[in-house]
Amino acid sequence: MKKDITGHGVKAALMVAMTKFNGQALTVNGSDELKAKCFEVAAREGLKLAFSDPDMERERKKREQAASQASAVKEQNTQEDATQKNGAGEKKHKRLRGSMER
Repeated sequence: MKKDITGHGVKAALMVAMTKFNGQALTVNGSDELKAKCFEVAAREGLKLAFSDPDMERERKKREQAASQASAVKEQNTQEDATQKNGAGEKKHKRLRGSMER
């Protein structure tokens, strides 16, 4: 019987392992699906850990970097949106003020 591998369950297991092994590189035994879910969750959640398997560690770092870049782009877009909204608000305020002075 195959059990579904959930991100929440993997995150919980990784956090327990991080606490138990106190900063040591983690060894994951299981299916390729489980291993993939582990490095995916570790990268997405920004968990400060390392895997003993070089392939898993390389993939975790690659995904962590991609997640970090995506987060930076999202933050930049949010700031640009706020700047544009603020600029539009100032123009509207000037139009209203100008019409009130007439």
